[in-house]
Amino acid sequence: MHRKSSPISAVDRFLSIMEDWKIRSGLLSVAGGAWALIERSALDDYEHQRSWERQPFVPTPTISVHSVYQRSKDASRPGRSATVNHHS
Repeated sequence: MHRKSSPISAVDRFLSIMEDWKIRSGLLSVAGGAWALIERSALDDYEHQRSWERQPFVPTPTISVHSVYQRSKDASRPGRSATVNHHS
């Protein structure tokens, strides 16, 4: 009897699964790249937060709260903000 599910159809199915996997892994890598970008921008925000001395205008409320806290901490330790200013 001639069965339709020959090894060739199995290979076809395997190939289509591989194609799916390739597409899925491509999507995953794109998502990973986007996530890396998001993480980097979050890191930039953090660096921006730490270097508030260089920015006279602070737009975000959370950053301004942080900078006020930083300022009060720096006031108790004179000389620190001067060294931070040179660090770019």
